[in-house]
Amino acid sequence: MIRIGLLGFGSMGRTHAYCVENMKYFYKDLPFEACIYGLYTPNHDKTAALARTFGIPCAAGCEDELIFSPDIDVIDICTPNVYHYDTLKKAISAGKHIYCEKPLCISAAQAK
Repeated sequence: MIRIGLLGFGSMGRTHAYCVENMKYFYKDLPFEACIYGLYTPNHDKTAALARTFGIPCAAGCEDELIFSPDIDVIDICTPNVYHYDTLKKAISAGKHIYCEKPLCISAAQAK
């Protein structure tokens, strides 16, 4: 089981969650299962309500809860572009696999 920590639940966050939940319908005999295990949005009440509605086990109070959690294998970054760089650096330092909505960061210097 691949457990994903989803950061952001706007249009792209919802799209990524939908795709994770529906992989089994499009890919025959996947050698793994994946689930959105944790969710973070800046509004904790909204995060908790979304987690309940969509059956996500963990509603995090901050992104670091997911990034540094031993229960999370992949960090899926669907936050506004200006936040990607700092979140990526934390996820890399935590040794997480990363799936990041484009753009990866907002400048060539950050990318380098």
